[in-house]
Amino acid sequence: MMIRLPPALDRIVRDKVNAGLYASESELVCEALRREFARDTVQGWVCAQAAEGFAQLDPGESEEISREEFMARLAQRRASGSCA
Repeated sequence: MMIRLPPALDRIVRDKVNAGLYASESELVCEALRREFARDTVQGWVCAQAAEGFAQLDPGESEEISREEFMARLAQRRASGSCA
């Protein structure tokens, strides 16, 4: 696969490789793509959780909780694998 980058991005990639942060241009591009795909996964999960929460507001299933309680419940659900 051959990828052409605009001059500004090409310079950034070369500078990072020359600084020793990556072994090659390919390694940097692979890492950037992995991060992008991971970000997409997290965003999808957050959107699904938000949709579930909004759906519960209509039938009156919501309850008022503190930010701390919300974050604790979210962490617990994610750790248990009930949210992918």
